[in-house]
Amino acid sequence: MANGSLPSAVVIVWWFTGLQVFYMGYLSGASAAAADTWATEIGTLSNRKPGLTTSLVEVPNGSSGAISLLGFLGSIGGSFSIVVASSPWLRNGNFFQISLIVVSAGIIGSIADSLAGATIQSQYTCEKCSRTTERLTCCDRTTTRSKGWHG
Repeated sequence: MANGSLPSAVVIVWWFTGLQVFYMGYLSGASAAAADTWATEIGTLSNRKPGLTTSLVEVPNGSSGAISLLGFLGSIGGSFSIVVASSPWLRNGNFFQISLIVVSAGIIGSIADSLAGATIQSQYTCEKCSRTTERLTCCDRTTTRSKGWHG
């Protein structure tokens, strides 16, 4: 729901209006979702510890708000995959310009998601194993919110 709702709504508007700006919005939203997913999945494979987006202090792989070079390259790949998948429907003469916009939107969206993860996303601490997690339970116990916004 988090990654697909907005792009889905925008593509429905595009379907009814035919206005290219809505299709670009759809591609940009899908690109941001793909970039963020690829950055996370590929970034966790890095042998080097990532840095927190806000301070670049090293944190464990998979930490919310962390970035790495490998993850950043993954975000570019995820964004570009949306361009490749949508290329049959991008027939006006602006393919390079559209590709640049969609890939840029993906990278910006992925970085924005990392910033949100480092600053406002709720994180919890397990009192049994001392692990930081995004989950409300760990080790069959309720975790304690340690940072982030609780909405």
